Amino acid sequence: MIGQKISNYQITAKLGEGGMGVVYKALDLTLDREVAIKMLTPELTKEPELQSRFHNEAKVNAKLNHPAIITLYNFLIENNTFFIVMEFVKGKTGEEMVNELGPVPHQKLAPIFTQVTSGMAYAHKQGVIHRDIKPSNIMIIDDGTVRVMDFGIARIMGSQRMTSTGVAVGSILYMSPEQIKNLNVDHRSDIYALGITLFEMATGKVPFDSQTGSEYEIMQMHMERTIPSPKSIYPHIPDFIEKAILKATQKDPNVRFQTMDEFKAALDSGKPVEVSTPASSPPPFAGKGTITEGVKLEQPPPPTSEAKKPTALIAGIVGVLLVAGIGFFFFNKKEPAPVEAPTQPSKQVEQTQPTKPIEPTKPIQPAQPIEPIKPTEPTQPQNVLNSKFFYHSSAGDSGDLKEGGVLTSSDNYYLTIEPQGQAYVYIAQVDTAGAIYHLFPNPDFSGKNNPLKGGESLRFPEKDYFFLDENTGKEYIYLISSDAPLGKLDEIFGKLGAADGSMRKQLAGEFKKIFNQQDSKKAASLWFWHR
Repeated sequence: MIGQKISNYQITAKLGEGGMGVVYKALDLTLDREVAIKMLTPELTKEPELQSRFHNEAKVNAKLNHPAIITLYNFLIENNTFFIVMEFVKGKTGEEMVNELGPVPHQKLAPIFTQVTSGMAYAHKQGVIHRDIKPSNIMIIDDGTVRVMDFGIARIMGSQRMTSTGVAVGSILYMSPEQIKNLNVDHRSDIYALGITLFEMATGKVPFDSQTGSEYEIMQMHMERTIPSPKSIYPHIPDFIEKAILKATQKDPNVRFQTMDEFKAALDSGKPVEVSTPASSPPPFAGKGTITEGVKLEQPPPPTSEAKKPTALIAGIVGVLLVAGIGFFFFNKKEPAPVEAPTQPSKQVEQTQPTKPIEPTKPIQPAQPIEPIKPTEPTQPQNVLNSKFFYHSSAGDSGDLKEGGVLTSSDNYYLTIEPQGQAYVYIAQVDTAGAIYHLFPNPDFSGKNNPLKGGESLRFPEKDYFFLDENTGKEYIYLISSDAPLGKLDEIFGKLGAADGSMRKQLAGEFKKIFNQQDSKKAASLWFWHR
C-alpha cells in the first residue's frame, strides 16, 4: 500500500495493524495535511457484521465534533475495501503511559480525565454510547490535550443493536456488569468503564484480572466482587480521586455518577464525593494484574464473541501511531491552579471528619493499606521545597520560566530553591534526546552539598546559568526533596560522570521511576520547549 493512492490520499507509511485492519499514515493531496487512514482488512469485508461495525464507527464519529474526540474526515469504499480517514496526531495512549510509568502521577491524571469526561459528556448528549472505553482508547497528545478514539462498537441510543442477543461486546477488563449481562446499557456503562480506566492509570493495575486467563472469571468478578481500594494498591492517590473511582464503579448504575458532567465535577473540585459502598472489600493485589483470590467456577464459561483481553484494533495500532512522548508534568507550586491536588489532602481531613454522610465510606479504606502515607503527612508547610525558574535571553530579556515556556539555544536559565527544613535535594535535567544530567548535587554548579539547611534560598548554578545545546524539543527538570539520603539516586548521579549518551538515557529511565514513586509534596517537575 505504501506509495498508492486512495481517492486523493497518498499512503506514506504503515502505522500499525490490529485484528480488524491496518492503519496507514497518508497525505491529503487536496489540503496538504497528514491524515490517518484505517482500512478494514480485505478478508473481513466479506463479513456483513464487521462491515456494519466499521461503517457504524464512521457514522458515529461523524455525529461528534468535540476537542476531546478524534475527528473523522471521510469514509471511503474503493475496490470493495472500506476506509476511514481521520485526524492524525502524535502522543501516547493511556495504556502506553501505564506501561512506561506504572501509576500515573495524579497531577497528570486529573487534567487528562477532566478532558475525557468533557468529551464523553458531549457524546452522551448527542445520544452516543462508546461501550469500549479503556486506556488504549484514550490518546494524550504532546501538547497535553486528549482524544477519545475508536467508536467501533459505539451505539446510538435508541438504535438497534449491532450484535446478536446473548453476545457481549467490549473489553472484558473494563466492562460494566450490565454490559456483561448484555442488558440494555446506557451512558452509565461508559461511566463504569471510565472508572476502571482511571483505577488502572492511577494504580498501574486493573482491579479484576485472572491468573488463569479465564474471561468468565473476570466477568464474574465485575458482577460480584467489590472493587479494591485504589489506595491499597498505590497509597499516594488523593482521596478525591479514590472516591471518584469508587463511585464511578458501583455495581448498581443508579448509585454511580449519573452523568459524565458529575464525574468531571468531582475531579474538578478536588473534594471527595460521598460513596455508598459495601463494607467488605476484596483482598489486595498479589502482583501485577492479579489478585490473591479468584472466583471458583461451578459452571462452564458461556460463549463469548469479542470479549478478549483489551487489544482491539486501535489498542494495537495507537502504540505505533503515537510516536512522541508527552512528559506532561505540573510544577509543584502550580498544582493548586488546575487541580489543587497537592494541597488538598490536609483540607480534606478537616472537612470530611465532621461530615456525617461520609462516615459510612470509611470501612472501604482499611487502616493497614493507607498507613504507608502517614509519615508523609507534614506538620510543617506542605510545599517542602519552594522552587522557581528564571530565564535570560541573548537579547537581555529575563523573567520567570513557566511550564510549557519556550527557550532557544541562545537562551539560558537558572533556578532557585528554598527547603522548608533540612533536606536531601536532587535536581536533574532530561534533555531533548532523553539523556539525564545532574544539576544538584554537582560541584560544577554549586559548592554546596546535601543535606541542605531549611529556610535558606539557594541558586543553581550559583553564579552562572545553565545553557542549552543545539538540539530542539522538550527539556524536563525534576526536583526531589527527601528527609534522608536516597542511595539509588546517589548511585545514578555517581555513574553520570563517565556515562555516554546511551547510558544517560538508561539512567534517565531509572531516575524517572524513582521520581514517580515520591510523594507529590516532595517532588516537583517542569518542562519547557527548546526551539
